[in-house]
Amino acid sequence: MIKQSRKLWILAAAAGLLALAAPMMALEPAIGQEKLEAMAKTASTSEEHAAVAGHYRKWADALDSKASLHEEAAAKHAKQLPAMAHKWPAMAYNHPAQKEKRLAVQARRAANEARQVAMKHVALSVELRAKV
Repeated sequence: MIKQSRKLWILAAAAGLLALAAPMMALEPAIGQEKLEAMAKTASTSEEHAAVAGHYRKWADALDSKASLHEEAAAKHAKQLPAMAHKWPAMAYNHPAQKEKRLAVQARRAANEARQVAMKHVALSVELRAKV
């Protein structure tokens, strides 16, 4: 009986981890970051630059979604801040709410950078198309 309940507990824990990991795995780009950077470096035609720009736009949208998830988690954890954190915010630096806020800011910055790279590739695509 104990072995069976232990197996059920392990299965439930594994299912929970998969449920938590699924949204984050969906946010990964369709192609790897290294492959995307290699595509950006080797792009030489208008169509290639347009494709790279599309991938970077998708990556930026995924990062925005990731930032939204972190902001929701930060709001949830902010309700659990200790009272001392309001008087001395530095005391709550390692609190999960602060960590989630930092992760959300990082994701937003990365999304903005991805959008800038996408705009650069759109400009290159338009420039190459105008030459033809």
